[in-house]
Amino acid sequence: MTEFTDSPRLQASLVALVLSNVVFVHLTGAVTWWWLVPLYVLTLGAPLLRHLRPSLVYRALWNISVMAIFALLVHHASSGIEHLLEDGLILAAICQVHLLNNLGPRQRPDLLFFNSFLIALVTSFFCQDVEFAALFAVYAGILTVGLQLSCAADSGAAHAPHVLWDGGRRAVATLAVTAIAFATLPRDFERPGLVSETLMRSGSQVGFSETVMLGRSGRAILSNRVVLRIRLLKGSRADVPAHWRGATFAQFSKGSWMPLSGRLRFGGSVDRAWQQTEFNAAQRGDGRADGARLAVTVEGQRAAGHVFAPLESNSVRLIAASGNRALIPYPDGTLAAERGNRRRAAREPLHYELALNATTEAEEHSARPRHGSWGPIYPYMQYASDGLGEQIVQLTQRLIGDQRAAPQHVVAERLRRHLASSYSYLLPGAQGAARDLEHFLSGAAGGHCEYFATALCLMLRSQNIPCRLATGYLCEEWDETGRLLTVRSRHAHAWVEVRDPAGFWYAVDPTPAAGATAEVAQTLLGQLGEQLGALWGAVTTFDGDARDQALQALAAAPGQAARWTRRHPLTATAALLLIGTLVVRRRRHGEPLVIRAYHRAVARTRLRRLPGETPREHLARARHADLDATRLEALEAAMTAHEAARYR
Repeated sequence: MTEFTDSPRLQASLVALVLSNVVFVHLTGAVTWWWLVPLYVLTLGAPLLRHLRPSLVYRALWNISVMAIFALLVHHASSGIEHLLEDGLILAAICQVHLLNNLGPRQRPDLLFFNSFLIALVTSFFCQDVEFAALFAVYAGILTVGLQLSCAADSGAAHAPHVLWDGGRRAVATLAVTAIAFATLPRDFERPGLVSETLMRSGSQVGFSETVMLGRSGRAILSNRVVLRIRLLKGSRADVPAHWRGATFAQFSKGSWMPLSGRLRFGGSVDRAWQQTEFNAAQRGDGRADGARLAVTVEGQRAAGHVFAPLESNSVRLIAASGNRALIPYPDGTLAAERGNRRRAAREPLHYELALNATTEAEEHSARPRHGSWGPIYPYMQYASDGLGEQIVQLTQRLIGDQRAAPQHVVAERLRRHLASSYSYLLPGAQGAARDLEHFLSGAAGGHCEYFATALCLMLRSQNIPCRLATGYLCEEWDETGRLLTVRSRHAHAWVEVRDPAGFWYAVDPTPAAGATAEVAQTLLGQLGEQLGALWGAVTTFDGDARDQALQALAAAPGQAARWTRRHPLTATAALLLIGTLVVRRRRHGEPLVIRAYHRAVARTRLRRLPGETPREHLARARHADLDATRLEALEAAMTAHEAARYR
């Protein structure tokens, strides 16, 4: 019977396969390093431990160790479901390392291949980074070549020189077919994922989101992808607020913020109500707007239905380029554009015009009649602090001190200053970042804008001050002319909106200024990383719109090539001559694969063929020469493959 693990090539491929599995588990971030280091060592050391495999004691120690680790992991998982992912990945990786180090000479590695594929598949649900994709491409090649070597070992041809080449060709073909399918089949980002978003532990790109979950893990990826372009039509840049809201949140529970459920059930709007004047236009009050006028373009599918606008907005109109969409006002003052045909709307940027008041609501409320309340405000005063109630109340009272009777805006500013000056800003996943709100409030860890905004909201509500959390963008990147405002994905932000006694809202931002405007590194390495990140973002967000653009560019390519040829006739002629020369030379000197493999085997023996000598005569002469047994065996296999291909 064939001894499968006697092939050095097959052994190397199995080690590489298991090593890639351990790296897959590593990239999820779910397994701590002190579990991974022994797995790396045992995987790389498998060839050195090979001579111990026949020993009964060696196999018994391995089996006892695996059972003990399994019992430990079961006990660990029973303490909480949050450990289930970590323990499952650890067990899968340990089983792979165990199989690698215990395969007998006559055992087929089929189970190892199957488990390897399962690990790659499962970890793909938790990793969408470019590192994972690059490793997966390498893994596909290792797996394909390994399977080829395993089949060759079954037939006794594992040492044939063409086996690696055949496996490599199949790996490249598989990756090519996958790439074509990936490029021609757009992804539907509206469909819920196979795994809940709350289980995702890999890196995520910073951007506007309709959900706020403080406990999410994984490093944040800053992107310069443009999401908003705002052109100033009237007024000056000083008239344009920096905070552009897209959503608000009222209810806080278990580390997450939720929009006000059943908004219309609470007796109407708690903001100045938007009145629809047309299906694509709305205004507040008399629509008077003595401030700036702006033209806004929302780019990108994920925010295609949101009409981002500051609190000071007084009238909004969707313009014709946005298609036949209706403007939808919500009771919390936010706006949306009806998508209609969802796929078509996702392909079209959203265009609208805004008119602003020159003063904020809080500044002008004293000049208006005191209406009291537009609607019940108790949802914005509910105080659910996830068990931190006493800690937050004591901290708030200590900061306010003898100013408990001070005006609301004085209290809010005092708390804002404390948070901005006493706590550090850190992006999610950074070293020292908070794992939850309690960790952040302790001062032992930094947090991102959502932690600062949540802390301020809870402090204000502990003093019976109504407020809510708002998400959107912090817009401060003006061009040199001061007329164009560019907003990028990394400008996504969260802040607090406070409601004054007269019923008007105003923004309070407790995030330190350096954190609110976190920049992407602009060093040479940072720029390269930014470009790669943008390229990867274009790949992972490929949808129907991107495919249509790619097909249009492909259709226009011949015309562009013809125009370029007319502009550069000498360069085009030289390029055509070079390509023609290479093609002719390739056809003239091209050889079948098996012949090239045979020539390489002859070269390794350092025994040249004599003029007129046949491959069999050369092999007979090589057998009488003092040659290395491995090279002689490779020469015989190459000669056999050459004859089979040439004279079949």
